Amino acid sequence: MIIREALLNILPYVADPEDTADAAAKGMRFGDVYRQLSARVDGLPTRRSVRRIMDAMSDYIDHVGNTNAARWFKVRDTVMLGCEWRMNVNTAIALTTLERMATHHLPGAVFAGLAPRFAEARATLELNGSEHAQKGKTWDAKIMRIASARPLIPPPIDDAIYNSVTDALMRDRQIDLRYEPKKTDGKVSTYSKLSPLGLLDDAGVFYLVAQSKDGIRLFRLDRMTAVKVRDDSSAAIPGFDLKAFVASSGLAGFKSEPEVVLKLRVHAREGQYGRTVAEHALTQFSLHESQRIVEWAEDGKSFVVTATVRPSVSLRNFLHSQSDTIEVLAPASMRAEFAERVRLMAERYAQQHNH
Repeated sequence: MIIREALLNILPYVADPEDTADAAAKGMRFGDVYRQLSARVDGLPTRRSVRRIMDAMSDYIDHVGNTNAARWFKVRDTVMLGCEWRMNVNTAIALTTLERMATHHLPGAVFAGLAPRFAEARATLELNGSEHAQKGKTWDAKIMRIASARPLIPPPIDDAIYNSVTDALMRDRQIDLRYEPKKTDGKVSTYSKLSPLGLLDDAGVFYLVAQSKDGIRLFRLDRMTAVKVRDDSSAAIPGFDLKAFVASSGLAGFKSEPEVVLKLRVHAREGQYGRTVAEHALTQFSLHESQRIVEWAEDGKSFVVTATVRPSVSLRNFLHSQSDTIEVLAPASMRAEFAERVRLMAERYAQQHNH
């Protein structure tokens, strides 16, 4: 057992160090601390060295009084470090990463229930003297998830709403819902006896997939203003698989349409952020598993790619974001749609703009 962990097992906990009378009554003399350490730690260093270790643990340890009259105690409740099951460094690194990255990927009740383990993980990394633990403390600053390439901050989700939705989803319970869609009429809708089926994370925008009396629908969590979890069990759909459902329905594409064979001519990007056509996003990412490059221009400056896709708002948004490098060749209806958008843009930009 390392000295830091032994100290936290030995020292009494004082919740309010400002109450010096209580702290002095509960605290231990340094001599008593050192004697107990000697019984627990092999090769214990000198008293001076142990004092330096204690002084360096100011986030966990404090004292009242000075020199031999000082009374030492801990200011964090670390009973967890005294249990028989000891957390190893790898588990601690994993849990600190989970705490930061999975706030809205675990049921609220589960996340709250893990709070003691998250605290134990942080303490393990802070108190373990190994190089692995010290490197592990910095891992959280070396990795991050960029939710989306779009420069938009996703709308916030009320914690109570999230906790209720995930509680119902985890326990297979129906919910009643108050919902405010972003419409000009400002009409508030209420839904009763919805059966939650799954949760979708679209670059930080969360959708509840639920069975209603009118079929399966999507509800954005940030537009929910009240959720009541009912005691009634959800209406099960035999064999329902969220991943397969999303793939087959095109829900993740947002307002998807029937499949078409999309044909695009891809060009190099000119200007300040120029890239060769070989560096284009569509040489590295796919719109669909069926995507294939079917033709290269003789000069090597463009190529034609095809893919069987479901046209959707999401797909159109991507194609428009690449409008200076992507030309829609087919289907003809989509090409005409893009041509009309380009015409409108050209008209607007051709007009004189007065600052």
